[in-house]
Amino acid sequence: METIYHIRPFDNSVDTASFSCGQPSLDEYIRRYASQDVKRNVARVFMATPEHDAKQLAGFFTLSAGSVSCSDLPASLAKTLPRYPVPVALIGRLAVATDYQGKGLGSILLADACQKVINASTTLAVVGIVVDAKDSTATGILVLRLCREFVHGCCYRQVHFVLRYSSTGFCSSDALDYVSKPLTESKKAFPI
Repeated sequence: METIYHIRPFDNSVDTASFSCGQPSLDEYIRRYASQDVKRNVARVFMATPEHDAKQLAGFFTLSAGSVSCSDLPASLAKTLPRYPVPVALIGRLAVATDYQGKGLGSILLADACQKVINASTTLAVVGIVVDAKDSTATGILVLRLCREFVHGCCYRQVHFVLRYSSTGFCSSDALDYVSKPLTESKKAFPI
């Protein structure tokens, strides 16, 4: 049976204490810092709960605004932009509880995050969506796979998708075939 999820803004009604995704820093973030980030307007935190249990946290992601120097972006994207910092949306954290991993929730969260940015981009200009992968191991590879699935599934206008590893900077266009591909509106359903 397929699980149906509700994705909503962070609130204190969910059980964050028992959340575990296999990455201690992400577990600690949702338990200790997420509510503070929301109160301070540093990030918007969105959480997914299964339809049958609105208090069980199945996954979450964060969105915030940022800017990047054009010179830090892959050349294929930078050549089309002004030579000063450009606005981006940042998916800073994305985590799925171990009980829900391998069931498509990561793709659902990524698609929802991107759709929220796309909707906001009609009011607030953003050149791209930056996904901050905390490392280049399994977590980074998972985010990379999800990004590729999303870009090939559904996209929008001139919002670009860029993956950034905290320690090594932005991926080059040689490393990622989708880095400078504009997201274009599509009625195609996102593959889960």
